[in-house]
Amino acid sequence: GIRYATAGLLFLASDEETTASDLKNCYSKVTFYLTENLGGKESKGWNIEGLGYNYYPMGNFVGPFGIAMKRHDASMDIAALPQVRMTYWSIFAALSKAMGGIHPDFGDDNPGTNGEGAYGQAFYYAPPELLPGIAYWFDKMYGATGNGTYDNARGGILWTMLFHPGATVKPEDPMTIPAWNKAQADPQGNGYVLYRNAYKDENDITAMLYAKLRGAKGHAGPDALSFRIQGLGAAMAVGGGRYGPKTNGQDVYWRSQNTLYPVDPDEKLTNNSNAGKFTIPPVIAADGGGSSAMEISTSNIGTKNHKRRFLADYSPQTSASAAFIVSDSSEDGAFWQFCTIEPNSITSDAKSFTVTAPNGATLKATVLHPESGVTFKTGTRPRGSKFLEIENNRFVHFGNPEGDYLVVMTLATKGKPHPQVAAKGNWGGDAPDGMVKVGNRVYTIQGDSISAK
Repeated sequence: GIRYATAGLLFLASDEETTASDLKNCYSKVTFYLTENLGGKESKGWNIEGLGYNYYPMGNFVGPFGIAMKRHDASMDIAALPQVRMTYWSIFAALSKAMGGIHPDFGDDNPGTNGEGAYGQAFYYAPPELLPGIAYWFDKMYGATGNGTYDNARGGILWTMLFHPGATVKPEDPMTIPAWNKAQADPQGNGYVLYRNAYKDENDITAMLYAKLRGAKGHAGPDALSFRIQGLGAAMAVGGGRYGPKTNGQDVYWRSQNTLYPVDPDEKLTNNSNAGKFTIPPVIAADGGGSSAMEISTSNIGTKNHKRRFLADYSPQTSASAAFIVSDSSEDGAFWQFCTIEPNSITSDAKSFTVTAPNGATLKATVLHPESGVTFKTGTRPRGSKFLEIENNRFVHFGNPEGDYLVVMTLATKGKPHPQVAAKGNWGGDAPDGMVKVGNRVYTIQGDSISAK
């Protein structure tokens, strides 16, 4: 994408004669790159290489080429691809003010948020119905009511100056835009699902899952059926960085996934690029919560027949800032693992572990299945790449030889207690059947369906 977008820009800018076939070849290579990374026209624009790989290629190369190419020949317009229009929206949908600006990421696990021109180009490319929400969040992040940088990384401010709509678009809270809410689930693209409670400040909560519908491409890591959680000013659940650094001859990031492992994650692993799938369509509620169910025949680190059901709930009835339910079944997922960044601490008791961020926010994970015999192992591992400036992850994992698990996680601000959680039912096997209670909220899990009341 970068190479052929750059070649195309140079052809367009050159004083030398350029053939139509030269430009057409550049355009076809760029559109091939976009389709490979973003998926087909039904995609919601989430990038298979992670959000970090929207900023650099799109802001510096592909986006400018698309604008210039359309001026030269209106028939070659990358903005005619729906997935391109949506990918500019996706960088705003998951963007958080926490820790100076971060987002959940998978393929490259790069949480940095330098727009490099992509934020400003969004006003040129993104669908009109989403522009009020983009204007709202751009201004609060980088505009007059934000840090005032106006997307200036690598000179990207040019695109803000050219395309920011100013008073012609009235900013609207993204939570009030139905099309925004709908796009947070991507059941026909790459398989990301975003559950977000607000676009307000550093305390916004995001939970993101990845079904990995199209397998591994580019920098994509072993993330099928994995999740990320950020909230209350902290990064709680993270991945392991990118490829490069190794332990025992294998990339270190393989070992730092929030998923099921067939062996201790620090032992020899078997990696693959398999794709997962949704077993029922993901649900996004009006308040940003919802549920998903997904499966993969053999996970990217070798667990067989892994099925994961996930629910995010932002209802005050939970008596927590957020509640997350993870129900897993598998053939041989002997270890359930959770990873966070090193500045966070991890403590545990007989049935739960708690992640505490430097600001005092906590995530408490209570194990409801298996009901007994849970032993937590904690430790520190190097990341494949830094999380901002953080070089290491902390991890916690525990086992069940049957490969089935039920874990409830709750988020709370500093000093606030976590609600009581409980469950009854049958949680072993491929089709769990039972009820979970978090605070005053009751959930029913039947097979892959999760409902709340």
